[in-house]
Amino acid sequence: MQKLLLTAAVALIFLSNAAGQTNKSELQKQRQQLKKEIEETESILNQTKKTAKENLGQLSLINRRLDLQGNVIENITGELKFIETDIYSSQREVNKLSRILDTLKQEYAQSMVYAYKNRNSYDFLSFIFSSSSFNDAIKRVTYLKSYRTYREQQGENIARTQQLLQKRIDELSGNKKKKSNALQEKNNEVNMLEKQQVEKENLLVKLKGRQKELSAQINNKRRQDAKVRGMISEMIKKEIALARRKAEYERKEREKEAYLEAAKNKANAPVTKPGNTV
Repeated sequence: MQKLLLTAAVALIFLSNAAGQTNKSELQKQRQQLKKEIEETESILNQTKKTAKENLGQLSLINRRLDLQGNVIENITGELKFIETDIYSSQREVNKLSRILDTLKQEYAQSMVYAYKNRNSYDFLSFIFSSSSFNDAIKRVTYLKSYRTYREQQGENIARTQQLLQKRIDELSGNKKKKSNALQEKNNEVNMLEKQQVEKENLLVKLKGRQKELSAQINNKRRQDAKVRGMISEMIKKEIALARRKAEYERKEREKEAYLEAAKNKANAPVTKPGNTV
């Protein structure tokens, strides 16, 4: 009966030890897997940080480009102001010449009416022959010719001047339209760049959120690793304590067996009676 109990106790100790070894092995495998996952997550996190830095650099360049585009727009706006000033001055000049031209046209019309009324050669000759002297007649002829030539030249000069000024105004108006189109184009480009900047900022927010998520995963896995290490340490302590109990149990059993063996030998030893000597 005692031997049966001894065998059962030893078997229980071995089973407990074997179960502990199995659990510890599983925990060690689990810990190795956690360490691997931590390393992989840290690698992804580092790559994410690198990407975030690259996007920050791109964002800085975009901001710089936005500043430059703003300077270009300010420059164009300044040019537009000068162009508008030139247009205003030219328009005033045209208006002034137009008034002069209107006056000259009225005078020219009056002279045309006068010429129409005196259109026949008789009236022309009458105007000349009504002169008080030959010199006066020559002066009248010269006057009529110079007057007609003067009117023609004035009309041509005024028309040419008006045409040149109108051409200049058209050119300035065209330039103003071009500058306005360019300004609109720059504004559109700035809007596009601002949209890109918003997209980049959203990307950075996303990347930072990803970093937080990965950092949280790493911290969680490290906590799990610490927990597993604690469990392994606790199991090792239990194994040591179990081994000590086993060794102590076996020592006592050996002492007990030695004691029983000694008692048995003593009981079986022959007894020597007094007086039985040869």
